[in-house]
Amino acid sequence: MTEGSSPAKTFVGVRFLLLGFDPFDKHQVRSKLVDCGGEDVAHYSPNCTHVIVDKIVYDDPVCVAARNDAKTLVTALWVHHSFDVGLPIDPTWVSFFPLSQSYLSYHFPVLILSFLLGSGLLNVSSFPVKFAIYSFN
Repeated sequence: MTEGSSPAKTFVGVRFLLLGFDPFDKHQVRSKLVDCGGEDVAHYSPNCTHVIVDKIVYDDPVCVAARNDAKTLVTALWVHHSFDVGLPIDPTWVSFFPLSQSYLSYHFPVLILSFLLGSGLLNVSSFPVKFAIYSFN
């Protein structure tokens, strides 16, 4: 956005509730939403159109309630991508859903191991027992 221009109206009509955010991230996400026309409803209510979560899983009671009430349920990634593009991206894209607890339970060890190997923090050549990493794509 150039100096002196009016902010985009990307989030006009979005009445949102932010849940699970640390204070810094909450401020950043809230600022993007409000600066572009969104309204912070502060509490879950019929007036709320979007529940935006961080560090809360898909199976959490708040997420279940939001889905049952036909609210749009997304993570902050939806806000950031929509803000960058200048229009609301389709919230049904799976990359904007909170992860489920079962997904995290099953994949978390693999995700951590992949991170450690990829970052060089874990050197497999120093292990006394060799192991293989399989990809089931």
